[in-house]
Amino acid sequence: MEVSTALLLRTPLFRGIPQEALPALLEGLGARKRRCGRGEVVLRRGERADRLGLVLSGTLHIVKEDFWGSRTIVGLARSGEVFAEAYACLGGEPLEVAVLAAADAEVLFLNSVQALSCARPGAAEFTRNLLTILAGRNLTLTRKIGHMARRTTRDKLLRPCRPEGRSWISRWTANSWQTIWRWTAAPCLPHLESSGTRVC
Repeated sequence: MEVSTALLLRTPLFRGIPQEALPALLEGLGARKRRCGRGEVVLRRGERADRLGLVLSGTLHIVKEDFWGSRTIVGLARSGEVFAEAYACLGGEPLEVAVLAAADAEVLFLNSVQALSCARPGAAEFTRNLLTILAGRNLTLTRKIGHMARRTTRDKLLRPCRPEGRSWISRWTANSWQTIWRWTAAPCLPHLESSGTRVC
């Protein structure tokens, strides 16, 4: 298996790991590389993922499928990013999403659980990096939930999913809100006005 060590060391998952430690660490993590063609299913919904994936090249779509077969893209995994890490750490939990290749891609699958018992150089750094990634995504999800929990569309528009949003929000006025409303509703305005609906 040939994987560019320079590429791996640029990813958040392998940050801070000595280059000379990579071959032994990859062997200890049971690394497997896979090439995927565009549209190919990388992981199926309901499948039990015992390994996390690291995108080496290309882009993957994280897809949620409903009862009727309609698909919604709920996330992307680009070069250098990981996917299915939460399922891999839980072990045995069936996937609630599918992962498809949006374009030709290369993926490196790693057994993250083995890192906990692996005594090879770089294993501790790998585990710390993985925890950092998981914590960051957990924090992002918490912020999104807080944002979506706001009661009105006005609150959601005027309070973006960024902590720094609070500093400038007080400067907004009623006129600013009307401007945003007109911009977001622009495609609907002709229909609303022709139907006699009053538009502010």
